[in-house]
Amino acid sequence: MRGPVTPVCRVDVPCDQPFSASFTVEQGSRRMSTFTSDASGQFTVFLEPGAYTIVPGPDAPIISPSSQKKPVTVADTGTLTVVQLTFDTGIR
Repeated sequence: MRGPVTPVCRVDVPCDQPFSASFTVEQGSRRMSTFTSDASGQFTVFLEPGAYTIVPGPDAPIISPSSQKKPVTVADTGTLTVVQLTFDTGIR
């Protein structure tokens, strides 16, 4: 998700929205994987359990993508770990 998508948010209009972009998955200084979210913001990437950092690519429609890194922990449960990532557009 990215937001806000308008300078003035209203109760009856969503102020954030999903987006499609490329992302890099890092663990420490190592690049572990890359993926692209679809138009509805959905993605799947298979990783071993552990702590990772998700870094938006330069095509992400947000302010300063490479500085908006998000920590993610993949659980060791044998099932997919669901995460929701939210990024700042810089709109004020």
